Amino acid sequence: MVIIDFMNNKLYRLSLLPFFAFFLSALFWIIDSIIDFFVFKESESLLDSFVSPEPMELWMRCIVVVMLFGFSFFARHLLRKEMIALKKLEKYKSELEETVGLRTQELELKNKELKEEIKLRKKIEDTLKKIADMKDENT
Repeated sequence: MVIIDFMNNKLYRLSLLPFFAFFLSALFWIIDSIIDFFVFKESESLLDSFVSPEPMELWMRCIVVVMLFGFSFFARHLLRKEMIALKKLEKYKSELEETVGLRTQELELKNKELKEEIKLRKKIEDTLKKIADMKDENT
């Protein structure tokens, strides 16, 4: 099924979210170090800005890194819940289709039986009319 393949692919991507957060954190740390060194001139060297920033700068970078990881794990949790709900929905949909198919077959069978009963009753009615007409002719 297309949905299951999509979900398997999505599961693979879900496991990559923390790695993506790690990559973004590293990228943020590098860019922030470059900005601090070239724009604000807070360190004597670029390496010094990268490895040992000022305490306030270190605190802010750590907050951003923790937030990125936290959001990645939270997003992974929400997406897993969504996939579980989608799987349940697909299961219920297939069960509903099966139930509708069975009920449709039952209704078609009943409809066929009713049509046969209507034909039989019409034959009986025609026979009764002929008998009644014969009695009227004899009297």
